[in-house]
Amino acid sequence: MFVELGKHNLYEIEKQSEHKKIESILLHEKFNYTNYDSDIALLKLSSAATFSEHIQPACLWPLGAYSALEDDNTVGVMVGWGYDNDNRQASELQQVQLPIVSLVTCFRSYPKYFPHFVHENSSFCAGYHNKGTGVCNGDSGGALMVFLPEKDQANGNKTSGSWHVRGVQSNSLAVVGSPVCDPDQYSVFIDMNNFRDWMEHGHLEG
Repeated sequence: MFVELGKHNLYEIEKQSEHKKIESILLHEKFNYTNYDSDIALLKLSSAATFSEHIQPACLWPLGAYSALEDDNTVGVMVGWGYDNDNRQASELQQVQLPIVSLVTCFRSYPKYFPHFVHENSSFCAGYHNKGTGVCNGDSGGALMVFLPEKDQANGNKTSGSWHVRGVQSNSLAVVGSPVCDPDQYSVFIDMNNFRDWMEHGHLEG
């Protein structure tokens, strides 16, 4: 098993990408296969990544940055090669902006699904309802990144900042009678605010 860092075109050989073998995998000890609770794992690479113009890290979510997101105003960015509206996997890296929504908004949108697969304090919903835009098959495990600005100490203006992983895509509602995701529904993400301590203290073999 391996990963490709800095990849843009899924099917072409690219000079800027870096091929890394996976040395070990740590699955969360509380992962539930039936309702996707604690659906997160760590991958240890065989060697350190080399950061470049095309390979950059995203920071871990700051502890306590947001204890609750009830205002539906936080917007994250996700990239991936998920399936498009024609049920074909994208060859070029795609990007989408997804607003984070409250649990109440999410549960009310589809009561037969989300209350069973979204777990308070460990996962949340993001995306759009009845808009046809969202994550799909092939995007699972991707990061939902939020830009956190830093304020200038002198005048309080937002001058710079950094990208932080707010969540990791876990599961999505499928179209009725099809294994393909429903782009008109929200998607479920693992809440990194709840798993940072586990990530920092998890022990990978090797």
